Amino acid sequence: MKKEINIRTAGSKRGTSEGEVDQAMEEQSMVRSDILSKANILITGDRARQYGSAEENFNCIATMWTAYLGRHISAYDVANMMALLKIARMRNGVHQDSSVDGCGYLALAYELSNEVT
Repeated sequence: MKKEINIRTAGSKRGTSEGEVDQAMEEQSMVRSDILSKANILITGDRARQYGSAEENFNCIATMWTAYLGRHISAYDVANMMALLKIARMRNGVHQDSSVDGCGYLALAYELSNEVT
């Protein structure tokens, strides 16, 4: 069942500015290929430059989560759990950035999957 969204109130308890309404309308008009293209640009460009290698970064996170949880966590697990975080955020309303980031994390999980097979 598709959830109907009121763009004047989605994701906000306060009044929504005209710019936010325009942004929400633009986000709703994007098609799946736009979301996937934007995710590709981020994980191969901006995010890679900001955070370095996804494999190194996710392995570092995995090491920290393993120490905290006391059980082994792989870089593959990190990518999947980050995607789940984005999905959980979207339960409160559609957000383009969460959709884009979720796609990116799932693509990275696939790339990292050779580590667990």
